[in-house]
Amino acid sequence: MSGPVQLPEIPESWLHKIKEATKPDRVSVILGSSLLAALIAMGSAMVTSYITNRGNERLERVKLQLQAESDQVKKRVQAYNTLARDLDSLASALDAYLRMSEIVAKAHSDVVSSSDLLAQRDKVGLAEKEALAAQRDIAPYNSVLPAEISACFEKLSLALAATEKSPKDADSLRPVLEQLKQLVSRVNAEMNKSLANSPFG
Repeated sequence: MSGPVQLPEIPESWLHKIKEATKPDRVSVILGSSLLAALIAMGSAMVTSYITNRGNERLERVKLQLQAESDQVKKRVQAYNTLARDLDSLASALDAYLRMSEIVAKAHSDVVSSSDLLAQRDKVGLAEKEALAAQRDIAPYNSVLPAEISACFEKLSLALAATEKSPKDADSLRPVLEQLKQLVSRVNAEMNKSLANSPFG
């Protein structure tokens, strides 16, 4: 009957070499650990954050640019709208003054007094003043209309002066009144064109 197998004694120096040879590589341990995963996640988050921030900056710049363009369109449309309204008010005041002058010219002083005529003339002057201010406001957007309006106002001044001297000359106001009405249409057309050409229209 054979006894247990006796293994030969392994020298201590050999055991030490075996342990050294089978010791896990520190780099492999680090690479396989959760620390590596955390480092990768951190790097990925930093890259993502950088890209997101750059994208947000570009988006903010675009938004600011669009807002500035939108504000410019609003200002331009408002300027045209105000001018059209003020020219229309001037045309209405002038039309009333023309009719009153015609009545006075026919010697119906009991219907329209000289003070009534003067009061209506003052309304024409106030309306013209408002229209002149609105005309200046559209100058940055249109170089043609302000010149046409100025020419019309020169005719208006001459016709008003003639009518004040003699109400019988009130007919000289009719061409000016027609021109004012045409200018209102022109201004409205320019406003609509601005809206149509706008990216926000």
